Amino acid sequence: MSKLRMLTSALALGAVLLINPASAEEGDRSERRAAKLEKYDTDGDGKLSAEEKKAAKESRFDEMDTDANGSLSDAEVEAAKGERKAKKQARRKAQIDTDGDGEISKDEYMTHEGKRKGKGKKAKKRAKMLEKYDTDGDGKLSEEERAAAKADKKDK
Repeated sequence: MSKLRMLTSALALGAVLLINPASAEEGDRSERRAAKLEKYDTDGDGKLSAEEKKAAKESRFDEMDTDANGSLSDAEVEAAKGERKAKKQARRKAQIDTDGDGEISKDEYMTHEGKRKGKGKKAKKRAKMLEKYDTDGDGKLSEEERAAAKADKKDK
């Protein structure tokens, strides 16, 4: 991998890690955004300007560039990925471990999995299908209702 490509990838990774962190819960995301805003919003206007975003990216790059040589090695990029993954796993574990004992019980796991059900693209698509084709309102698609959905799909 060329140094330019590696640098570009690392900067993109840094931007993703810093500017748009993924989170399982909106509360965590909001807290991280607020902390980032507090750290980098130098003019205090409540949002990050292009210059402030650039400074945030440069700061993240400098954090990842542990040997301070101005470029990121594969090892440094992998370490940054590992750090991000560890933080994400810790957040998720804290969300699931409702009693705070440091372990996830079967009940906690099952409760969490139950909450996850009904979220995401698949669930939204299913809800749309039910709304459109569940003519008898029983929350399920009968064979006739499925046939109508398939016929509409073929017509498109």
